[in-house]
Amino acid sequence: MDKQPYHIQPEQVKIPKYLPDIPEVRNDFASYYEFMAMMDLEYKYVMDYLEKIGELDNTIIIYSSDHGGVQEEASDLPLSLA
Repeated sequence: MDKQPYHIQPEQVKIPKYLPDIPEVRNDFASYYEFMAMMDLEYKYVMDYLEKIGELDNTIIIYSSDHGGVQEEASDLPLSLA
């Protein structure tokens, strides 16, 4: 299986207004977006494999994550509901 890495350039990312638009923040966001893209690709590989072996309809997939990224206001709540 040929996995192509994503290369998200720091200049391409949109920085929220509440963060400074500096190279360190741009690099952090580019890295975060790249990890998200890689996770999406890995999810696709799992789905494709389950379909290939005929188990997609017999499988429950739970995809879970924390809040991810930087939030404007910190919270000690374990779950964010939008």
